[in-house]
Amino acid sequence: MPNIPGPNVQGSAHSEKEAELTMRASAVDRELKALRAEVERVGMALIDLERAKKTIQEAKEGAEFLFPIGKFIVGKGTLASQNFLVNVGGQYYLELPPEKALEKIEQYLAETKSYSERLNGQIKEAEKELISIIKEARSLEQ
Repeated sequence: MPNIPGPNVQGSAHSEKEAELTMRASAVDRELKALRAEVERVGMALIDLERAKKTIQEAKEGAEFLFPIGKFIVGKGTLASQNFLVNVGGQYYLELPPEKALEKIEQYLAETKSYSERLNGQIKEAEKELISIIKEARSLEQ
């Protein structure tokens, strides 16, 4: 098969660069969407931890509580013990007195806030990269 040059070699390189930039921008956009969804999920976890902390601080034996049973059902009960079951990962729980449960929640809060800060840093970096890609694409148009 003979080697037939394209209509405009420079235009072809220009199109290839545009395609590359479009692919990069699309990948960064997907990454940003995933990071923002994770930030939202982490924000909900922080709210949940703060609520748990407040509940433990205010809890007294014999107090009435609402507790979740699955996603759509809530039970009503009386606190029978001052101890709390704290998830320590992998569906494992420790029974802890209020002071130790609060320490564990504070630890989880600190770790979760740190993770949130790292995510926000990654978002800023991805946004900078996207701006750089947009600037590069605009320079090709000129």
